[in-house]
Amino acid sequence: MVNSISNHQTKLLATRQAFFKQVIDAVLPVVPHAQAIICYGLNVLNENRINPNDWDFIVMLPSDANPSELERLNRLTSPLALIRSIGTHRVDVQALSVDDNSTFAQLLQREGMPIWEPGEKPSLSELQSQFLRKAS
Repeated sequence: MVNSISNHQTKLLATRQAFFKQVIDAVLPVVPHAQAIICYGLNVLNENRINPNDWDFIVMLPSDANPSELERLNRLTSPLALIRSIGTHRVDVQALSVDDNSTFAQLLQREGMPIWEPGEKPSLSELQSQFLRKAS
């Protein structure tokens, strides 16, 4: 099962590279101290997507992030919530602390696909190797 997901996600990273770069460019000015940006949901898990123009992302904040900052970023009127579309794609961006232990956080760790981690803006090969390291 991991191989089929890995192959799909590797292909997804290659085919949606420009879109993911636009997401990164929209999110990082709002959350410059992000630890990662993770794509999750049906588009990541399944090649036969129900809606290929509807995308979900989580911005991972450092473990020392103030709880009030998390709350502020996840409000319906927050700057993250205002990132509602990129091109023809609908996007939903929320924030979560890297040390969150909720069931959702555990699911995100298993099934999410990192599109960005700190450092230089990643190339396609860096994105693919990040995912493959996580999948193994």
